[in-house]
Amino acid sequence: MALNYTYPVKGTPSSNDEILIIDSQSPNINATKKVSVASVLALGTGEDPGVQTFQATNSTFITYTPNTASTGSVTLTGALSATGTAGATTFLRGDNTWSTAITAVSASIGSPISVSTTSGVATVGFTGALAIANGGTALTSVGTSGQVLVSNGTALAYGTPTDTTKLPLAGGAMTGAVTGNQAVTAFRPYATTAGTSVTLTDAEIGKLLITSSSSTVTLTIPADASSTTFPLGTEMDFFQNGSGTVSVVGAAGVSINGVTAGVGVTITARYGGLSIKTIAANTWIAVGKI
Repeated sequence: MALNYTYPVKGTPSSNDEILIIDSQSPNINATKKVSVASVLALGTGEDPGVQTFQATNSTFITYTPNTASTGSVTLTGALSATGTAGATTFLRGDNTWSTAITAVSASIGSPISVSTTSGVATVGFTGALAIANGGTALTSVGTSGQVLVSNGTALAYGTPTDTTKLPLAGGAMTGAVTGNQAVTAFRPYATTAGTSVTLTDAEIGKLLITSSSSTVTLTIPADASSTTFPLGTEMDFFQNGSGTVSVVGAAGVSINGVTAGVGVTITARYGGLSIKTIAANTWIAVGKI
């Protein structure tokens, strides 16, 4: 006699439900056993079951949802986390902010500066001279060497300094008197010569000339305009460091007033010295060990 039995149907199966299986492993081969649906599902295909759980981590520019540990079927969504509004006229800055691109620049500084924009990029042009009222000089050139920028009260121009009483920054001759109680710090330059017949030039002006020869030394002052013209007040000093006697004489037309009017002077002993100064054209005075 056959028995027909129909099992009731469960509407929504659960992983905790149990089913009957026939054991294929020793020592209970072919034995009927019950197991849970969850344990069967856990077997999968017999391969590595793959990712069981994951957790997304936000980065500097991207935020993920969800960003907590998740299992099962999960939809992961990523989106830019920048502040501001993305659009056709904005761009993403390095500080993760949507910023508006440059669309216009105001040339409020005035001519000759001009500005324009193309695709959000500003271009600044400069032509001509910037007006004084806008912080410029209104000049288009830098002048020539030695010129300075001079104002006439309404405009600027390059010109050559006219005040020649000032000492140039690079050194040079300064004219005019130093009056009052003024401190002047300077050192007189000196030169040496081993010659025995020396014609003085403007190279010795203001210097101490030291002789070193053991023979007689003659220092000649040339007449004005013959080789050089000594300005009035020119001074020169001489020191006899060698054993050779040193005499300072004038060329034709030059008078040296020392011990005797109009004739040359001689240093009377080794390590002695003398100073000469011009007080008129071709006229000198001498003082020292003479």
